[in-house]
Amino acid sequence: MLTLLAIPLLLTGAGWIGWRILQSRLIKCEFCGASLIRDSNSMICPACGSNLSSTKASKSEIDNSIPASSATVDITAQETD
Repeated sequence: MLTLLAIPLLLTGAGWIGWRILQSRLIKCEFCGASLIRDSNSMICPACGSNLSSTKASKSEIDNSIPASSATVDITAQETD
């Protein structure tokens, strides 16, 4: 009976420790806010493409001269036979 009570407590504790380790490896992109796992090989955000390895790049470095409408992809549906 004691074993049946101890197993869920041990699994909960192991899950909590695993979650804390995962949280310590997460970083947040300063430009788009995406959360990603810290990787020493690739320090480019997969969501926005900004360079994460630069030392605290400011948001003013983003080129705002290009309108967002030209940077997006317009998709139109066409019927095919």
